[in-house]
Amino acid sequence: MSNAEIIIQYCKKAGKPITARQIIDACFPGKPQPYINSTINNLVQLKSLIRNDDVRPYTVRIPMEGESVPEPRDYSKGNQTTRLTALENETKSAIKFTEKELQETARRVKTDPRYGEEAAIISSCFRKFPENNDGDIVAMKIALIDMTNSTNLNKHLSKIYLTRLIAKIKTCDFDERVAMGDTSLIAELAKNEINLFSFFSKYCLYHNYYVYQNDDFAIFDSVMLEVSFPVMTIRDKYTQE
Repeated sequence: MSNAEIIIQYCKKAGKPITARQIIDACFPGKPQPYINSTINNLVQLKSLIRNDDVRPYTVRIPMEGESVPEPRDYSKGNQTTRLTALENETKSAIKFTEKELQETARRVKTDPRYGEEAAIISSCFRKFPENNDGDIVAMKIALIDMTNSTNLNKHLSKIYLTRLIAKIKTCDFDERVAMGDTSLIAELAKNEINLFSFFSKYCLYHNYYVYQNDDFAIFDSVMLEVSFPVMTIRDKYTQE
């Protein structure tokens, strides 16, 4: 029995929307998820399964008898053009927020027990120690950003070294370039044994915003990858070089 037949059989037996992870755990324990996702996506393209794009994690289900199945989007890695076009269309039809709603959201963030207090700590630290020419200060700011933003540098200790990160920041005219809004600095710093684009997008933005009261940089992370077409394009440009 093929993987596709196994997946169809399991989905029929489940009789409800199920995630790729549930399919893998039940039918292919130990298999790498991208391998199975590819098969699931092919079944969606063939309309043998319907993908629910309104919830996360994404779920798939067997079409009901007599159900009219809409033309599916192709989210496979091999069809990036289609995925980017979909993101562009979603951006054009995005909900517009009023100034009042934006102000209320900003107020809620500032008063949030985690995000508001952590932002205040970052702001205070960066304003007290704005420059990046002292290795000890740079080390403390790296640790602060890593902890408050969950960039998980500690997971890559075999590939990155704190001393190298400090040296890169100290020798790239960091303060002058951030003050000028030189966004190419992120990609330059991010190129290490592993790509640190997410971490340095935050490190640069916080300096640009809290020290120089500017808004030249944008944070990149997995959330932005999902919802922001422009940021994803910038990230791909640098990480694929």
